[in-house]
Amino acid sequence: MIPPGNVIVVFGLFMRLFPRITTVQSYLHLLNGFLHAMDAIDKLQSAVEAHAERRNGDCEKLSVPVPSQLVMRDVTVKFGQRSVTRAHRSVDADTRHDRHCRQLWRWKVDARAHVLLGLVLPSTGSITLGTHSLTNAPLHAWRRQIGYVPQETILFHASVRENLMLAMPEATTAEVELAAKRAHAHDFISALPRGYDTIIGDQGVLLSGGQRQRIAIARALLMRSNYAVDGRSDECPGFRSEAAVLSALKELRGQIGILLVAHRLATVRHADVIVVLEEGRSVRSGTWEELVARRERLHAFIQAQVT
Repeated sequence: MIPPGNVIVVFGLFMRLFPRITTVQSYLHLLNGFLHAMDAIDKLQSAVEAHAERRNGDCEKLSVPVPSQLVMRDVTVKFGQRSVTRAHRSVDADTRHDRHCRQLWRWKVDARAHVLLGLVLPSTGSITLGTHSLTNAPLHAWRRQIGYVPQETILFHASVRENLMLAMPEATTAEVELAAKRAHAHDFISALPRGYDTIIGDQGVLLSGGQRQRIAIARALLMRSNYAVDGRSDECPGFRSEAAVLSALKELRGQIGILLVAHRLATVRHADVIVVLEEGRSVRSGTWEELVARRERLHAFIQAQVT
C-alpha cells in the first residue's frame, strides 16, 4: 500500500508538470501541421523551379545589327488544349527596322505582345530578331530590345522621374527628359507642381489617361530598344490626349519598329502595314489603301464604325 504522503507528492508533481505537458502537446500538434505545409511548399518550389525561365547569365548581351527584322512565323500559343492566338502562315508578322522603318500596326488586341517579350513561350512556330531566335536567346537581353507599352499603364505611387527610371535606373536627367520629349510628355510633366519630382499617386491617378500612356511610351523609349510594342486600347479621354499620343508614335517612324494594337481604325490609318485579325488569326494584310480598295474585311470595319 502506497503511503498517503507519497500520493500527495506525486499528485503535486503531476499538477506542476501538467501545464508543461500540455504546452509540449500543443507544440507537437503545430509541428504536425507544419510538416504537411513544408511538404506542400517543397512541392511548390520544385514545380516553380521546373518552370523557371532560362537564365543565360546577367552579363550576356544580344547583338542586333541595324537594320534587322522581327519575324513571327506560324506562332501558336496554347493554355492546356485551348489555342488563344495564331499567326497564319501566309500573313506572318514581319517588320524591318531601318531608316525607312516598316511599321506594323495590328488591328485588334491579342496575346502576341506577351509572346514577343518571352513572357509566354509559343507552343508552335518561331520568333526571330535579326539572327537570334527567342527559343535560345538570353531573355533579359531580348527584352531590352523590345519596349512594351501595355494597355493598362502600370505606374506607382512615386514621382514621375522614379516611374520613368524603372526602365533604366542608371539613366541621367538628360536621358530621362529626352525620352519624355520624344513621347510628347515633357511639357505636361514640366507643368506639374514639382515637375519630374511630382508624386503622381497609385497607378498615376493624378494624371489623365493620355498622360499615363505618354509616360509609358517615354519609359519604353528610355530602354533604347529597337522595337516598341504598344498594346493600348484607344481610350485616351479627349481629342488632344489621343492626338498627342498618335503624334508621338508617328514621329518615332524611321527610328524604331512599332507594333501597335488598336481598336480605332483612325489609329492605324497611316501605318505602313496593317494586319487584320479575326478570332486570333491573321485574315488580311496590306496598306490602308490596298485593304480599302479590296472592299473586304477592313472596308466592312470602316462602315461599321461610321454607322
